Amino acid sequence: MASQVISGNSNPTYTNNTGQNVRVILNFLSRPTSINWAGVSINSSSGPLPQQIMLSNGQSFSAVCGPYNIVVIKEDGT
Repeated sequence: MASQVISGNSNPTYTNNTGQNVRVILNFLSRPTSINWAGVSINSSSGPLPQQIMLSNGQSFSAVCGPYNIVVIKEDGT
């Protein structure tokens, strides 16, 4: 699988269990209030939120938001 699309109505979560690094592209997050990944937490009052993050194997991502569309791409593209 070269990429995975994650869409829904609220509060996405993803844990990288691919065995390699992944790029998480945040295409759309409606009304985001916070994003958490790899031990980092950012809330919307602390400035702009990232559009992409990288996760190593075992790390996770979550956000508090409304509808969302996210793409996860494995480092080797397979």
